[in-house]
Amino acid sequence: MKVSLLVLATLLLTTSYAFPDSVTLNGGEVIQGEIVSETDAQIAIRVSNYNKTITSQRLILKSDIKTVQRESAQQKQERQAYEALTALQLDPNRELSKTEYDGGIETFNKFLAVYPESKFTDDIRQRIALWKSELSHVEKGEAKFDNQWMTPNEKKPLMDKFLKQQQVQATADTLQSLKQKLNSLGYQRQNLTESIAQAERSVKYAQNVLANPPKIRVPVSQTTPDQPRVPASPYYDSHKTWHSGAGEWIIGDPIVINKARSDLAFYQAQVNQGRQQSAALDNSINDTKRQIAQTESENRIAVAKLQELTSTPTPKPAPIVQPTVASVSPQPVAVAAVPEPKPWIVRNWKGLALGGGILLILLIVAYQLNRVAARVQTEAEPQRRAARERLRKIFDRIMVEGERPEGMNTTDGEIIPIGKGQDASGGGRWFVIGPDHIWAVQNNGKEDDNWALNNVKTYGPGAIGARIPVEAELADSIKTLGKATG
Repeated sequence: MKVSLLVLATLLLTTSYAFPDSVTLNGGEVIQGEIVSETDAQIAIRVSNYNKTITSQRLILKSDIKTVQRESAQQKQERQAYEALTALQLDPNRELSKTEYDGGIETFNKFLAVYPESKFTDDIRQRIALWKSELSHVEKGEAKFDNQWMTPNEKKPLMDKFLKQQQVQATADTLQSLKQKLNSLGYQRQNLTESIAQAERSVKYAQNVLANPPKIRVPVSQTTPDQPRVPASPYYDSHKTWHSGAGEWIIGDPIVINKARSDLAFYQAQVNQGRQQSAALDNSINDTKRQIAQTESENRIAVAKLQELTSTPTPKPAPIVQPTVASVSPQPVAVAAVPEPKPWIVRNWKGLALGGGILLILLIVAYQLNRVAARVQTEAEPQRRAARERLRKIFDRIMVEGERPEGMNTTDGEIIPIGKGQDASGGGRWFVIGPDHIWAVQNNGKEDDNWALNNVKTYGPGAIGARIPVEAELADSIKTLGKATG
């Protein structure tokens, strides 16, 4: 006897968690869940999907509520007892033992005995009927696979094939995940290489400024021309020339020198940190490549075993021998031959053919859609790459030429990320376009980052930011490029 798919679907839908409370809104909407708090103005109710694997909290104004129905203590006890029964589930590919079936049926009957008027009575009775039906098959010596009952000899090759298909799928899923990881690591490595190169250019620029800073003239009032006075400061220790005729020093601009020294320390630290991160990424990339090679080998072996099993003819199942009944006559009684049952695959070939045809059509459609999506992605990638590169150049210019205010600053305005922008690991770069300034912000919140350099507040340890006065044309360009990278 086959298990009705309608019965299984009914049980799947009804064997779910109950919701203790319900709120009916003025518009007629009914919200079911668990009321977790209440004030004079509103009610907070926790709502979830039918089996409570995804939950969220919803706040409802009391002015929008028509009625509220709360769960009583007795109803709560009944609901919890019912939800405990969800642990008793049947496996579509495995029959239980007689002891397990008897135990489950006894547990369901105990629930009905304690809660005879329960709203879950119909569901429990359906489950008892299903468990008793399966028990009758097991008592006949039958086995279960794909919610179908057959002889153990019929099940064995089907189960072997199923397990090998599972192995092929598992290795294929692992392989896909590893390749996605490798692509992500490669993308991070490329971005990091570009960041290191830009930081090295900034280091060289700061070194050139310190080697030949712009000059300014400083007049000096003095009475002895051959011994002029100059304020004591490290900025005057080099690049200074005494112009006796004009009574002034010609020195390197201290403001420019100060900023160049600060930039040199900042970008040199970025270079060193980037090289360390680059080495760690290279190790991760090499390790992932080794895992991919190993998983590819495991997948090939699993596919070969599955193909070997598929190409091997399925052994003919032994016929079910019916017990003979002793005759009351002293003469032997001729027993009619019991016809041999047809194999499961023969009995169900029509359904398998129909299902296989539908699956093939779905796979073809999915394949074509994936090809179209991949082609669109490929065609748009050069434009996105060019937009990202222009954003990086604007970002680097602001970082080199912009002002870096001291302290921890709050950046208010529209955020334009570069790539993924700020990430949870403490990395990422982005722009903030505010009413007065355009900020370029480099997240600096990883464990091995130098947090002392941070001057911008984030949700983490902070970031490094430089700003320039807002320019409408530049702001529009950043916004446009940001959309183009999406």
